[in-house]
Amino acid sequence: MATRTISNAGGNYNAVGAWVEGIVPTSADDVVATATSGQLTVNVSSAARSFDFTNYVNTVAVNASWTVSGVATQTFVTGMTITGTASIILTGAAAAITTNGKLIPNLQLGSNKTLNDILKVTNITLGAATYTGFQFDISGNLAAAINAIAGNTIINLIGSGTVNMGNYTGTGGVNINTSGTLTGGTTGIGLATNTTLNYSAGTLSQMKLKILTTPITINGNGIEFESFDYAAVSNTVSIINIPTQLKVKYLNATPGSSTYNPTTTTLLRFAGAGGINVTQSMNIFSSIINNVGDNAPKVPVIELATGVTHTINSLNIYGYQGITTNTTAGARANAILKSTNSGVQASIDLLTPSSSFIVNTDLTDINFVNLGAYVLSNSTLSNCTNASIITIPGSTGGGSFTFVN
Repeated sequence: MATRTISNAGGNYNAVGAWVEGIVPTSADDVVATATSGQLTVNVSSAARSFDFTNYVNTVAVNASWTVSGVATQTFVTGMTITGTASIILTGAAAAITTNGKLIPNLQLGSNKTLNDILKVTNITLGAATYTGFQFDISGNLAAAINAIAGNTIINLIGSGTVNMGNYTGTGGVNINTSGTLTGGTTGIGLATNTTLNYSAGTLSQMKLKILTTPITINGNGIEFESFDYAAVSNTVSIINIPTQLKVKYLNATPGSSTYNPTTTTLLRFAGAGGINVTQSMNIFSSIINNVGDNAPKVPVIELATGVTHTINSLNIYGYQGITTNTTAGARANAILKSTNSGVQASIDLLTPSSSFIVNTDLTDINFVNLGAYVLSNSTLSNCTNASIITIPGSTGGGSFTFVN
């Protein structure tokens, strides 16, 4: 292990003249700069243990990847310039990063890090690690395909680029803000307790969301997500707060496993002033019809926010579950479930009609499909077709409904 100092002449990284000691750094060496150090050009894939650019006022041109693997603090400074399209790759476990406000064009993190200030990057790739308590300001592309972002992390997406948040990873506490247009390449982010997604503008049509644990808050402000997936957890209530509309192509609620056997009703509960807008299909599936002969609804029930209008293009219900309105808040008003498209009826397909239900929910512009013995209670139907063949079996809850043409 040795210190390698950028010479006043500077030069290519692999040239001995670029270094005061006349020796090219290896992965065991620490790179430092002085106020008089010249430009350093990373012209071939290179390595170092650490770098410290304190007092540096020249340019590092990253034309090839530069891997820094040590645990020391990696220090950037405002007065330096960073150019090039290749990445600075920081792999050292638990290494600290100090940016001093410097915008880093291309950065790749390969392990857990301590962030001493706000990390400002154009493009960033987050590797196999957990990034906790960070603030990322990202003006370009974000790739986090195999990592977990957690613990009150703030991600500000401030430009136009692509976002890949991984395949349903994440452990909660993430606050994502965007004022840019971000499209494409996204496989999904897992949402866990205390997570806040605050999309303020732009487009994120390919972002997939999955609930891990709740409560969570989604403030989508009209941005359409690709899908919102919920796997039920036995005997729990999963709470999703929606301050503004949650717009998704597909909303899917399923049992957590093929052996799922709940003993009480399980709910996916939407709360807040915002409604859900499902532009393609809402799908509620169960692997069981009922539980040991019990006629009570089981898994997974979707509970809509009280007194809020929700819209669908189609709704498919299979198994012993259905749609209801939150009735836990004392004086309540039914949620309204209506067609997404004005003047075009949405379809409700009851794949196992004897085991499906819609209660405490007013329906507008709906066409019922595949009906049989079906629980529809405490609801008003407005401009609904095939509603006349609905029956209300007393053995499955009874109740009343009003049909309005």
